Amino acid sequence: MKIGHLQIAFALVLSCIFTSSILLSSHHVAATQSSNPEWTIPVVDPYPVITGEVAEISLNVTHPTGIFIVYFEIEDDNHTMLVIGDTYIYLWTATEVGIHFFEIYMASNNGTWSRTGGSILVVDDNPLTTPAGTTSPTTPPPPSEGMIALWAIGIGIVILIPTAFLAMRREMRKRD
Repeated sequence: MKIGHLQIAFALVLSCIFTSSILLSSHHVAATQSSNPEWTIPVVDPYPVITGEVAEISLNVTHPTGIFIVYFEIEDDNHTMLVIGDTYIYLWTATEVGIHFFEIYMASNNGTWSRTGGSILVVDDNPLTTPAGTTSPTTPPPPSEGMIALWAIGIGIVILIPTAFLAMRREMRKRD
């Protein structure tokens, strides 16, 4: 499946709408002891992702009491995100072309939760992929002997028909 510029633009718009609706529904307010964890917009790098590549999804999460855990959910699977300072990271391997939506759930040390999400666009680097061990579509195989014979016959016909037509026309003009 080849994904064009229109599909990429559509995925970006969907991602913005999806992220905005989650941001609004998560009560993202100034941090207090009873507030929910605060975060930055998740970043997917690279974007779009090519099948077989590893995408890094990262965001910063903070809370005055600290962060207890951050989960990354994609395709109904939950994964704990790696933490480095305030940055939480998950590495996801793209195996299937398409738009993959994800959610991130964050819990503070005092039990308050927040969530956000986004999407990952996965494209195929070669939409005409061939099985292993076969010739790449970008490098056509050499023509077979049968193909060469067909080309020769085709060229012969293309030359022979107009020549015969012109010869017959000349003969008819001579008779007149």
